[in-house]
Amino acid sequence: MPGLAVRGHEGHGAVKMVGGQFYHRLMIVPRRVGRRPAVGGFGGRPGRPESRPGGGYTRRMADLTFVCGTCGAEFSLPAQVVSKYPNWTPKACMDCRNGKGAPTRSPGTARGRSATRTMDLTTAQVLEQFTDGPRSGIFTDGSCQTNPGPGGWGAVFVRGGEVVAQRFGADPATTNNRMELTAMIEGLLMAPHAEPVDIYSDSQLVVNTLTAWAKGWEARGWKRKDGEVMNLDLVQRAYGLAQERPHARIQWIRAHDGSRWNEYADALASAYQRSEA
Repeated sequence: MPGLAVRGHEGHGAVKMVGGQFYHRLMIVPRRVGRRPAVGGFGGRPGRPESRPGGGYTRRMADLTFVCGTCGAEFSLPAQVVSKYPNWTPKACMDCRNGKGAPTRSPGTARGRSATRTMDLTTAQVLEQFTDGPRSGIFTDGSCQTNPGPGGWGAVFVRGGEVVAQRFGADPATTNNRMELTAMIEGLLMAPHAEPVDIYSDSQLVVNTLTAWAKGWEARGWKRKDGEVMNLDLVQRAYGLAQERPHARIQWIRAHDGSRWNEYADALASAYQRSEA
């Protein structure tokens, strides 16, 4: 499958692709009751035998390592999990599946990991440190200190590298997804009705909700095929605003990647934790 890599951990078997399918060679490790396995062997703690009544063989499957087709980061899953779903190959890491792309960039790109992933920067500090990324558009972001828990949101409208407008706020008891949706709502409210504008979010959940899923949910009476729509109040509000602004292009942008105005929106979203934005 193009753009997707998979391999077994070194020393734990091997994985290869044959005829478009992944095959994993298992290692069969003999174990005897009462004998200590070698330090660093499969399973258990080093130097501790695994008790198995009657002795015999223990079958071990290595973790499989994949490359996320969205952010390019490597991630691993136990082979036992993958084997439960024949013909399935995971396409995205947990960060991307949960709505936040990992900060790792593809090889050959210039920008590196952003300091905002580990540092709480003000908007002024962001402007001093970052220059890359789009220079125009509306950038939105949400944050939650302990998901769920206190959270904040931020949105900034920029033209040619100059701030046109900005908004930010907080909620003492919320979730990260609610803050991301709230930031998008505030960004849409800043968007001109008749002017093309790009609206950025680093939440794939928000982008996919508004550009791919909400139309079908609305047609089914605001229900998903397999359950309720989470945060329905905010989803309906955001989708309604997006429909009123047909020239607004909602796009995903990678989080914590050095893009100046996305980092700025991140600083706005976390301003509730500081004495200044």
